[in-house]
Amino acid sequence: MSRVLLAPPTTTTTTTPTTTTLPPGSCPSSTPTAALLCRLDGLRADVEGALPSGALETRLVKPLATSRERLQASEAASGKRHRTALRKARAALLRFRRLLGSRPAARGIGGDVRRLLEDDAREIAAQVSALSAS
Repeated sequence: MSRVLLAPPTTTTTTTPTTTTLPPGSCPSSTPTAALLCRLDGLRADVEGALPSGALETRLVKPLATSRERLQASEAASGKRHRTALRKARAALLRFRRLLGSRPAARGIGGDVRRLLEDDAREIAAQVSALSAS
């Protein structure tokens, strides 16, 4: 008679990070740019909270920082420089969204969190577009 040894059962637990992106109404509305800067800061905090420090976090935070810099530059500019700064801020947000769709991001961030981050970035980019059209 042969004996079969069975391994003890294993359990796994998964945790889903929560996001804290501020809704559009909770940011200051003194100027449209101030509200966008507030939302960008909230999005950056969500990225930093959802990921451990490392290369992926650095790659995702960089376009958000660029977008923030361009928005600040647009406040001080007028005319063509204002529109150019806003266009570059929107382009940085689109880079962020593209990076969220990358394979490393898919492995490192849960699907639900990734969708929330992408939705927030899409809304902010739309507001930047609306700001440049006005």
